[in-house]
Amino acid sequence: MKQKKFWNADKMVSIAAMIVSVGSLFVIIYQTNLIRTQQYASVLPYLTIGFERSDGQIRITLMNNGLGPAFIKDIRMQYEGQMHHKNMISLYREFFAENGIEIFTQGISVGEVITVNEKIVLIGVSEDLQSIHDFVEYLGSGDSAFAIEYASVYEERWEINDQTNVPVKLE
Repeated sequence: MKQKKFWNADKMVSIAAMIVSVGSLFVIIYQTNLIRTQQYASVLPYLTIGFERSDGQIRITLMNNGLGPAFIKDIRMQYEGQMHHKNMISLYREFFAENGIEIFTQGISVGEVITVNEKIVLIGVSEDLQSIHDFVEYLGSGDSAFAIEYASVYEERWEINDQTNVPVKLE
């Protein structure tokens, strides 16, 4: 009686099918990660702080130049060595009133959403050249600083501050 060979055609086809299916599983996992990365990138908020001067006004603005909304999670302002977590409008009015500078602001608050291409005037002064001079001098004094923490739809978090103007991803 003739003994059967261990490596017959059926076994080779079966092993080849298993190798192909395991390879397909790895390709599917890789594609899923690519799709997830693309989804995250498709709603990426990118806040920038800008300075504008026109019509006798100087404004500090916050703009979302990204692809998705930015959810404001925290606002930290440092003034004369103390850290504050409050609404920016009341803090700016309080701080600048002490220095006799008239300002205008839209401000932002924790929980607010900044949509794509939305521009918010954080603070500005108008018309009076002395106010503009005092405002610029005050900003350059180093007495105040602020940082804004924001998140994407997928809860990825970044922080932007008035010193670097480049969002830093938080872990």
